[in-house]
Amino acid sequence: MGDRYRKGRFYPGMPPTPTSFRPGEKLMTPAKFAVRVKPDGGCEVWTGGKCHKTGYGKVTFNYRTWLPHRLAWTFTHGPIPEGMRVLHTCDNRLCVKLSHLFLGTAKDNTQDMLAKGRNRFGPNAPHKHGHPPERR
Repeated sequence: MGDRYRKGRFYPGMPPTPTSFRPGEKLMTPAKFAVRVKPDGGCEVWTGGKCHKTGYGKVTFNYRTWLPHRLAWTFTHGPIPEGMRVLHTCDNRLCVKLSHLFLGTAKDNTQDMLAKGRNRFGPNAPHKHGHPPERR
């Protein structure tokens, strides 16, 4: 076990084995996941950890950081196919309600964003300097 740790730090590339748990680490299960989900309007919102830069939630499962909506999909439907993304119909980044999630490609995600006017220069976008779109 000494080669797995150096100065008390776990090497992330090591395959998970019963002896490679970090001290105090607990494994995420669907039941523990459900405790961190609360209804909010029509959505079921993740109340666990959040990434302040992106506004998405984050959760650790099998020694990896996951987005909660991807983990909810994986718990229910199995692995996400290569090249696919889990998209939101409700545009709420913290929503994990399965009826609000669907699989799509990066192109589908971009088309959905443009159709809903959520792009950086769309009619609903906040303007960095307060200028109307005509002046850009």
